[in-house]
Amino acid sequence: MKDAKWFSNQVALVTGASGGLGAQIALELARRDVQLILVARNEPKLEQVAAKCRTFTSKPVDIYSCDLTQDASINELLATLDESYKITMVINNAGLGYFKLARDLSELEINQMLQLNLNTLIKITQHFVPRFIEDKGGVIVNIASQAGKSATVKSSVYSATKFGVLGYSNALRLELKPYGIHVMTVNPGPIATDFFDKAEPTGKYLEQLGSVVLDPVKVAKEVVKGIEREKREVNLPKAMNFASKLNVLFPKIGDKLLGSIFNKK
Repeated sequence: MKDAKWFSNQVALVTGASGGLGAQIALELARRDVQLILVARNEPKLEQVAAKCRTFTSKPVDIYSCDLTQDASINELLATLDESYKITMVINNAGLGYFKLARDLSELEINQMLQLNLNTLIKITQHFVPRFIEDKGGVIVNIASQAGKSATVKSSVYSATKFGVLGYSNALRLELKPYGIHVMTVNPGPIATDFFDKAEPTGKYLEQLGSVVLDPVKVAKEVVKGIEREKREVNLPKAMNFASKLNVLFPKIGDKLLGSIFNKK
């Protein structure tokens, strides 16, 4: 169990921090007096989030505008961070989705999801792994999805990226445990954020799901609680995670349910 003193000694990098879940995670960490480095493409929104965070913490809250779909931009960011900080916690939150039938996805949309959701997450994580091993400690939190446990109609490539995040994280957890490094995945169902402005612009998906849709504030609290308690995974909502487990045990029944009753996109 991590205590308040432990949190106050942390320096956390949070990607995708300009809104939604990333912004709420940043605020929760600020309440624990964590020094923050917030990264996203939208600088004005980043500054708004940083200003809120500064009201909760005595530690610095710095922002960096970066296009996390571009390797050159990521390399420049990482070089800058190496010069200025001793990062102890990495929250890989940045991601996007396009909920369309596989045949309707453009090559650009496919590449964007693969790059940001999976390749960028791995690239950033791999950068910090050697120094965490050297320091015999560190925290890596990878935001995956319930879509990485049960794929549904119109989520083919998005699910593929999240299955990839889970596979990578699960192996990494085993590799890094001997060094005292905590690797945690977060597997939420749909969250009421602007993620769906691109993923499903009509708004019908969230509307049909109703009470199943998660509040980003509550998810962020569970993420930080998971760090505090050194959890392996954070799975929300419980009902959706239970359905994912059933799908593994009874795949034929799962296919029928996911293709009909749970097909809301």
